[in-house]
Amino acid sequence: MTTTWRPPIGVILIGDVNRVHACLDGNPEAQLAFERVIDDDVKRIQTAEEAAHQRGEQVRRLSAVTVGPIPMRIECPACGELHIDEGEFATRPHHTHACQHCGAVWRPAVVTTVGVRFLPGFKNETK
Repeated sequence: MTTTWRPPIGVILIGDVNRVHACLDGNPEAQLAFERVIDDDVKRIQTAEEAAHQRGEQVRRLSAVTVGPIPMRIECPACGELHIDEGEFATRPHHTHACQHCGAVWRPAVVTTVGVRFLPGFKNETK
């Protein structure tokens, strides 16, 4: 079984491509294989760029329809404690949260969020 060496995506520059073509001159099968590798890499780069663009569009659309931070039940990824924003942070839009129990810092979402004890409409306080 022969394996074909493939450089990482984005490593080959146009000048390199031309030099490789010159080296492969006279070997049409090798040239075709090289072209397929380049075409595959270009397609993967385009697909990754399109996916990143779509994610950005989704975030922009979500941000446009939300007036303030999104209320979420946020658990600390490090210790599992419920993170509740109180005082100024209960209404101030922010992405980054810090656990008051263990000190871990994280971002639970790409949009602004606020940690709440109960989700709106589902308040289950004990009496």
